[in-house]
Amino acid sequence: MRTGIFQCASLLIITISSGLFAESPTWQRTETKDAGTGAPIHRFVLEGEYLETPKGNTKLDIPTIVLVCAGGKLIRNYGLVRTVLWNGGAKIDMVIDGGKKKTASVDVMATRDRAITDDAAERTFSTFDVAPILSDILHGKKAILSVRDDIGSFSSAPVIPLLIELAVPDPTPVFMACGLK
Repeated sequence: MRTGIFQCASLLIITISSGLFAESPTWQRTETKDAGTGAPIHRFVLEGEYLETPKGNTKLDIPTIVLVCAGGKLIRNYGLVRTVLWNGGAKIDMVIDGGKKKTASVDVMATRDRAITDDAAERTFSTFDVAPILSDILHGKKAILSVRDDIGSFSSAPVIPLLIELAVPDPTPVFMACGLK
């Protein structure tokens, strides 16, 4: 009887302690071959989380940063959110590792392209250019992004930003595959 209680208590302690420590963030890396040349194409995905889930989104609608590299160069980079932003532009306010706020203007495009969204239901997503902030993100450990439509004087409605947090893993695999520093 005591053995069973101790085994059960040990299992409970292991279960509780494993839940106390969050997993280290990692880049989800996939490799494909270019159809024409057979050269490797590396795709890196970093999942973030919404600090406040936007209206209409589910827990499955995870904000992500996507980097695509070939031939040792970055050939494509974008942020992907399920929320539809105004086509044309967005402002990103960013704080890396609790430092100073940096603001960047970025291009935005709505898309249903499954190759970009990886969404079988072909719902509409917004992609935004991360090139102006990519180096800052890669060199940090934690990035907080506020992504908001850059609608300026076109609307008097208040602009509600998307608040995204990224735990940034070791960028070495990205640097090596994409020729970045």
